[in-house]
Amino acid sequence: VIMEKVKYDIETITAAIDCFYNTRAGYIDAEKYLNEFRDTKAAAGTAFKLLHQRNPPQVRLFGGQVLRYVVQNSWGKINEKRRRGFRGSLIAYLTHGTKGVLAESNYIKQIIASIITEIAKIDWPHKWDLLPLLFEASKIGDTQTELVIKTIHILSEEITNFGGSLAKKRKRDLSNVLNTNAGTIMLFLTKKFEGYYLNVAQNPQISSDVSQECIVLIASICETFVNILSWVPISVIESSGVVSLMIPLLNTFQLRLLACECLLTILSRKERKEDIHILLTPFNYIDDIWFSLQNISGTMENDYIFSKRLVQVLSLLGTTHITMAKQKQDLIEVPNYNKYLEAMIGSTSHPSPIISSFTLPFWIKFIDVTENRDEAIATHLFTALDGKTKRYDLKNGDQSATHGYILQDFDTEDEYNSFFSVFRNKILSLQKILSQYNSLIAIQYIGQKY
Repeated sequence: VIMEKVKYDIETITAAIDCFYNTRAGYIDAEKYLNEFRDTKAAAGTAFKLLHQRNPPQVRLFGGQVLRYVVQNSWGKINEKRRRGFRGSLIAYLTHGTKGVLAESNYIKQIIASIITEIAKIDWPHKWDLLPLLFEASKIGDTQTELVIKTIHILSEEITNFGGSLAKKRKRDLSNVLNTNAGTIMLFLTKKFEGYYLNVAQNPQISSDVSQECIVLIASICETFVNILSWVPISVIESSGVVSLMIPLLNTFQLRLLACECLLTILSRKERKEDIHILLTPFNYIDDIWFSLQNISGTMENDYIFSKRLVQVLSLLGTTHITMAKQKQDLIEVPNYNKYLEAMIGSTSHPSPIISSFTLPFWIKFIDVTENRDEAIATHLFTALDGKTKRYDLKNGDQSATHGYILQDFDTEDEYNSFFSVFRNKILSLQKILSQYNSLIAIQYIGQKY
């Protein structure tokens, strides 16, 4: 790229980007030229042109990066008239500027959503009533809806998780605006979710492209849920019915892990005793959850990853229920509890030590609070724990299922030994407390074993 006379036109900038990425000679000069361009008065207007669909991906990405740079570094120097023009051009690009859901690159979607977020961190809501603009844009089609969802995701994440660059008062103001609009945001997301899920579930003849587009959009909604379900008021979670939306996804192979993450986010919340029943909603769906745990996709690695995550959901569900009670009579009555205990015993029996380990905190708490003397539960638990304290040699295994799972979970003997030490101690603690309340069953178990 010859830069004897500095020109900031599309052709020269495109050539500089190509030089920077694809050649060794001259890339330092190209980088200097591109960095200087970001600080020119023409940067924003030119950057919008660089984002045009007809341009190569690297050029479009650079255009987006320039726009974000302008907002982050020069926004305070821009008068309100130019800010309005910038914001208008950005919403216009969101509305008509990108390719379709499957055709557009994810990094272009992300950069557009992040630019909107950067402006919102400064101008929303007093100078920019953003949410109505986003909701209106989503009515145009799926392409716009996806960008709106990603914007809500990044905006929420920036304010609630990564707001370190924000002044305390500004962060507090933005958090208040988010909370005020939590119900509206959740209603928007759940309605979109229901539409896309029904489109897939009720139309088996749907084309593969449309089906995949719906899957992408549902995944984007779930990723957003994972963030916002940690801070929206608990009443909004209850009224939205989001738990019931996640249950069918546990049997949708492409989306089941995201469904687990949403459920874990809800169950990880710290709530007042009078609201705890909302977190316990998954007890209504124990049959469906247990079925999904046994629903095999055909890919062992993917099935195993899912099993580990879903057992964590089950264990946290039971622990959340038990933790609120100091003694048995304080326990909140929940549906399907016997089926839940059966599912937990089945999970404890799993040949994977990792999966078994996820269930132990629940059982220790359960036995302690309920002073369990149910002979059937005690017998099943002693049987489920049988052989769990055996230490395996990673290099010279016995080809058992347990050894296979250990090889998947641990790269070194040290990692496994560190885990096993804690795992074994928890099992011994559980067996000890179980024996205190079920001494006869414990003696019978030992007699049969030895």
